Amino acid sequence: KQWYQRRVRGWTHVEKINSFCANASKYSFENGEGCFFLGLNRIYNFNPVGNSTTTRFFFDCEFDIGIAGKGDMDSGVTTFTLYPDPSVADFSNFYPWTSVDKNGLQPLVAIQVNVDMDKLKTLTGDDRPQEAFITCLPYTQDGSEERVQVEDSRFARLTVQYPWKEE
Repeated sequence: KQWYQRRVRGWTHVEKINSFCANASKYSFENGEGCFFLGLNRIYNFNPVGNSTTTRFFFDCEFDIGIAGKGDMDSGVTTFTLYPDPSVADFSNFYPWTSVDKNGLQPLVAIQVNVDMDKLKTLTGDDRPQEAFITCLPYTQDGSEERVQVEDSRFARLTVQYPWKEE
């Protein structure tokens, strides 16, 4: 822990993420909930606020239909919460990233996913979704309300597979 604390700029950020996910069933989804972590890549010399109009750099996620176009978009079975909240998150103080010694490890984002198993059991036939996809991307934002996807960035996609058999 001490080594990690020395390597992470803003150790309180990691402690808050651990606290955010403390009540989730870790990674098992036994109770229909779990927490996932995304580590932003080390983007050498990337400076999201190098442009004077950019004021913050953050990650945001949304439901996606997936490659086959069958992702659960609106049944309400799956919900998720991000930490830090994308409306206020700002990772710009981690960049420009040049080395672990100088900048510490890259920032983390936590995604707490909840599946309402009772609601899922009420859906049958074609109404019963098979899976949900959550796609996350990095954005910058200036003083206005419009966010801009970071150029040449790639998405991270989480797949939430629903149980096939009713219990």
